Amino acid sequence: MALLKPTLDSITFDTSDWKLREQSASHRMWMTDLRDAVLLRYFAEQPLYPYDFRSLEAARRFYDAQSIENGGAMISVDFVKVDGIDVMKGLFKYHSPDPRSMGMYYVGVLAMLYRDFSFQINTEALEVGETGAREAAVALTLNEKSPEEKEPVHVESMDELFTLMRSKQVCRISADNEEYDAAFPNHPLSKVRTLQSRILKSLKVLDVVRNSEAYRI
Repeated sequence: MALLKPTLDSITFDTSDWKLREQSASHRMWMTDLRDAVLLRYFAEQPLYPYDFRSLEAARRFYDAQSIENGGAMISVDFVKVDGIDVMKGLFKYHSPDPRSMGMYYVGVLAMLYRDFSFQINTEALEVGETGAREAAVALTLNEKSPEEKEPVHVESMDELFTLMRSKQVCRISADNEEYDAAFPNHPLSKVRTLQSRILKSLKVLDVVRNSEAYRI
């Protein structure tokens, strides 16, 4: 008798007011009413990660290095248990993919790793329009100096300014702390955290996933 294998339908969560934009045998992508993206992926092969759910510090080292390599920053990485399974919960930020934007791009990742397969749920929100209000308000509250408060740099054009600003390494700052989400509910980081919380609260898995062998290194 053939063993049952997981599918995308082996994991469910609340998508009731989102619009399904893409789907295949290995992925589904929804857009929320606020135009943020939620992406579910199923990988039908053995994961290749240098950590498993016995070592949170190894996971944090891996994601921190990966974020820096991609020009971004790790905001947080934790292990949580939901509906009886282990989940890596991560938050990351990068420069906006729009080369003319000074905004940030925030990505939440929920990863479920097993010996022969894995699932990943991304929640993604892009900073558009006016940027920096959350960061400025928190810095003022904490009397922190902005990392940009250095000797002025002369530039010849706006293009040069954009290039200079976007070349700077993204870093984690106090304004990224969850305690400030309530004051800035429409900030993309707040929205990503809200989406992650909604998914985790409604996440359900079938026994074909729950009873599978854990990923180990």
